[in-house]
Amino acid sequence: MKKSSSQRRLNIFIDETGEFGFSGKSAKFYGISLVIHEQNDSIEKEISNLEKKFEQLGFFGTFHMGDLLYSHGEFKNIDATTRKRIFFAMYDFARKIKVKYYSAIFEKTFSNNPDTLKKKIYMTLTDLVNNHFDYFSSFDDVIVYYDSGQSKLASVIDDVFSILNGYRRKVRFDHYEKKLFQVADLMTFLDKLMLKYDSRTKYTDTEARFFNIYNIRSFKKSLKNSRFEKSNKIRKAPFRVL
Repeated sequence: MKKSSSQRRLNIFIDETGEFGFSGKSAKFYGISLVIHEQNDSIEKEISNLEKKFEQLGFFGTFHMGDLLYSHGEFKNIDATTRKRIFFAMYDFARKIKVKYYSAIFEKTFSNNPDTLKKKIYMTLTDLVNNHFDYFSSFDDVIVYYDSGQSKLASVIDDVFSILNGYRRKVRFDHYEKKLFQVADLMTFLDKLMLKYDSRTKYTDTEARFFNIYNIRSFKKSLKNSRFEKSNKIRKAPFRVL
């Protein structure tokens, strides 16, 4: 059946940082970030401007914050100054587009195994949907972009969002084309950085060289109004919802 042009679609791009492991070498934090975009809000102009900026900087690849920061992958042969310019181009794009962000960063010290961490993620996303159910249920289709990078998170996403109208999760999609998935990658890093700032947790040497305190304060302030509206019902737990 052909869908009516009046039908409303919500796109949710999800990325994670960290892993479910609890070995001595595993990350201290686990985080998820959602980029929530109403399909009717066009961002074509902003995408075009971003691609022009990348082209001017000689970058034609897919933005990935970890690779950019540590000069890996497609950023291996790009100098630090240019990598910073690429970062700020993506950051300005994220700041200007009409989307909402929702992030939760979990300190794994308070979780003693992967199942406990998975339960906390489930509770967090369930609270998000339940507390804003009128908003989420107002859409005819809810499409989640998550590539099943981690099967435990993928199963949580399906369990939580499958109650919504027209829910589908897209596993295979072009990461280069879907700039909002790249923004989700950016947000997982920025929100982890902000949590470190708030909790006075030491940055890695690379983070400290790449950013300064002014940068981090500016990130917090400029993104504040783009955060997905929070309810005072959100469950209190040993993690940070940003």
